[in-house]
Amino acid sequence: MPTFERLECFTDSIGKLEASINALPTKLKKRIEINVVDNNSSVAVKKKEICNKISESGTKVNFQINETNIGIDRNIAKCCTLNPNARFTWVLGDDDPVEIQTIPKLLEILIRQRHTAGLVILNDGTREINRTTRRTHASFEEYARLVITSDPYYLIAHTLISANVFRTSIFCKEHSDYSNNKMMSRKKLGCNFPHMYGIVSGLLESDRNYTITCTDFKSLDTSNRQPYEKPFGNDIYKLFYFYFMWILIEIGIPHYTIEQQNNLWWLKSEEPPQKKPNRIKQLIKAALGPKGIQIINLIWSSRR
Repeated sequence: MPTFERLECFTDSIGKLEASINALPTKLKKRIEINVVDNNSSVAVKKKEICNKISESGTKVNFQINETNIGIDRNIAKCCTLNPNARFTWVLGDDDPVEIQTIPKLLEILIRQRHTAGLVILNDGTREINRTTRRTHASFEEYARLVITSDPYYLIAHTLISANVFRTSIFCKEHSDYSNNKMMSRKKLGCNFPHMYGIVSGLLESDRNYTITCTDFKSLDTSNRQPYEKPFGNDIYKLFYFYFMWILIEIGIPHYTIEQQNNLWWLKSEEPPQKKPNRIKQLIKAALGPKGIQIINLIWSSRR
């Protein structure tokens, strides 16, 4: 759990996480470890005291404080690789309290799919999951291709850090290739969801296909989440746009590259002019929703 300031949110979130873990039988509780990384906030000592009390009650909690504030993206990436020996990792936001049934239901999936699961996408309860999306897919490519044709927004919706439980080796393998400059999560610092680049690139480059499971039970209570404000604001939709386009490029739908010239974003297609992307523009609008349409139109018009 990466955390910074927000003592009240943190107290609520970790308390509900503990309650959900306590809903497990004792032998299963021992298989779960909570790691909290405070990004050098002014209330770090108080958070540590809370974690110590939880540890004393029987749930294993490790707490550490960064010597300096390393930024939200680096702190998220740090949490993704904090325990490389764990089979699965869930980076849970400090403002995303879980439902009481979340851990038992999630653990049931992870135990059943312990040899095959690469990513479990949780439902944050803010929208109805498309019936086509709500199942287990053989690979990330199969999942992405299906979602693009049935529910494009879903690719954007699960960039929320708390919506993803991933096989740790996928991300750690991706991180071990630093010398070849393939650490996508490190290359994408500043986008507010570097974990997605790390997870997806790890899944796509893996020697085997790991499954993607989309759950249909409400896992998180995001009712108190604040709308995007500065430094992101409308820029978040640009970040979503580039992430969405990156996925399209990675899975080959279609063959585009993105370049930036004179503060404008250009889409270059390897396809003939008559096949240029009216359909892709529609998909991007479907993925980002009405708030992103103005920005997408601005970016798109720069192609002309």
